Amino acid sequence: MTANATDQSTEEKIKEAARKIFLQKGFAGTKIRDIADEANINIALLNYYFRSKEKLFDAIFDEALAELLSGMFAILNDKSLSFEEKIIKAVNSDIETLKKSPFLPNFVFNELNSKVDKIVQKFPNVLEFDNVHFVEQFNAGVAQGKYRNIHHEHVYACMQGMILQPFIEKSMFCFQHQGKSAEELEVLFIEFVDNHKQIVIDMLLNYLVIR
Repeated sequence: MTANATDQSTEEKIKEAARKIFLQKGFAGTKIRDIADEANINIALLNYYFRSKEKLFDAIFDEALAELLSGMFAILNDKSLSFEEKIIKAVNSDIETLKKSPFLPNFVFNELNSKVDKIVQKFPNVLEFDNVHFVEQFNAGVAQGKYRNIHHEHVYACMQGMILQPFIEKSMFCFQHQGKSAEELEVLFIEFVDNHKQIVIDMLLNYLVIR
C-alpha cells in the first residue's frame, strides 16, 4: 500500500469513528480520546491528521452537507424533470443520502443554532432556494390551478421536515425497540425509512396536486 493510500485509509477510519461517537455523544460530549479509542489509534496520530476535535467535526460536517445540498439542488434545478418528478426524486435522493449519514440532521441543527453565518459562507446556495427551477415550476402550476396555492417555502419546509424527522428521532426509534441487537435495530430502522419515503411522496403530491 502506498503512503497516499495509507493516509486516505487512516483518515477515513478516523472519520468513521468520529461520526459514530459524535452521533452518540454530540459534539460537546465527545472527547478526542473517545474517537481515538474507537478508531483504535493513538491521540497523537489523530491530531496529526486533524489537529483538533473542531477540525475533525468540520471535515465530516462539510463533506456530508455538501453531498446533501449538491444532490438536492441538482434535482431541483433539473429542467428535464416535472415538478412532481422532482419531489419524487428529491425525497428518494435525500433519504438515501441520510441513510449513509444519519448523523447529519442533528449536526445541522446544532450548527445552525450557533454557526449559521459559517454555514452560509461555505454553502451560499442554501440562500438561493427562491431561484431554483423547482420554485418557478410550482408558482407556474399554482397560477394555472394545477397546484394548491401556498407559498413555495411551505412546500420545501414540509418536504424537508418529513424527510429529516425519522433521522432526528432515531434514538427514540431505537428506544422503542429495546431488547434488539444493534444490527437488528439498524435493519428495522432502514426498513422504516424505506417505507417512509413513499409515504412522504404520497402525502406531498396528494396535498399539492389538484386532481
